Amino acid sequence: MPSPTLRIKNIVKQQKNIQQQIAQLKLDYTAVETEAIAQNLISCTQAIDRICQQNNVTPAALTTPSRKAYAWMKFLSDRHNFQLHLAAFKKIKALSQELIWNNKLDIQEIEVEITNYNGLFKYKKNHQGKIELQLNEGFIRAAENVFRAIIRIILLGNNSQDKQLIRKFGLTEEYSDVVLELDLIADLDAEVPQGDHYDLEKMFHRINQEYFAGEMVKPRLTWNKILTHRKLGHYEPLRDRVVMSRTLDNKKVPQIVVELVLYHELLHKHHGIKWVNGKSRAHTPEFRRSEKQFKSYQEAQKWLDNFSVLSLQ
Repeated sequence: MPSPTLRIKNIVKQQKNIQQQIAQLKLDYTAVETEAIAQNLISCTQAIDRICQQNNVTPAALTTPSRKAYAWMKFLSDRHNFQLHLAAFKKIKALSQELIWNNKLDIQEIEVEITNYNGLFKYKKNHQGKIELQLNEGFIRAAENVFRAIIRIILLGNNSQDKQLIRKFGLTEEYSDVVLELDLIADLDAEVPQGDHYDLEKMFHRINQEYFAGEMVKPRLTWNKILTHRKLGHYEPLRDRVVMSRTLDNKKVPQIVVELVLYHELLHKHHGIKWVNGKSRAHTPEFRRSEKQFKSYQEAQKWLDNFSVLSLQ
């Protein structure tokens, strides 16, 4: 039986209005201006959540454009994500102005929109002498050199070094975690911790007692098909949820391997994000030390290093 579809008017329009509010910010924007946008994000998503609850569905029931717009607004309703978004916006605007000035280019400015665009980025020149840049939300954790590479390509033309740097960042966990979180926000109709072969609830309680002295508050746990053999687990801070790839819910996958992946994601909950030299880092040296405390770490990691989804078929 197909899942019900819920149609709510103006969700995409609300997203565009918020994007326009951000785009109109000056480099010296004030906390009052950004707080107004933050409150708008929260009120919009809360209203959508209420309508979904009244109809006994989750946002997964929204039409595709509305679901995507809701996911973006929900993602930015988290204060940390919103600050990362604004910081990336400000950095791109400042770097582009610098490059335009230094090269005496006949371009007024680059108008920046960071959103859940399907590609890495795209741009075009409009009739007002401005360049419109649409950038994937995954870049909010990028370093300055990545932003410089994008701006150089837009203003000065393609070069292989900049293209390689951008593509390389697009393959990092910093990028993919943001993209995945956006995909997952409105994807799941139901959370299912009990798989065909492994029960995430039982695994959590064992890991919690052994490695966290039973003190970790249980996050939401579920299996999901979005994750593949390339990305076996993901922790969503926004909803305090661990999502595990159904690829692992297979009798051919050793239990210690599933437990290591779950433990890894629980460590993200435990350690959180650290800021080092202006960059957000999840896999800090402290994180890696904790990960290697897993009793069967070497054996399970060796299995993962040699893992191929073909071997499970």
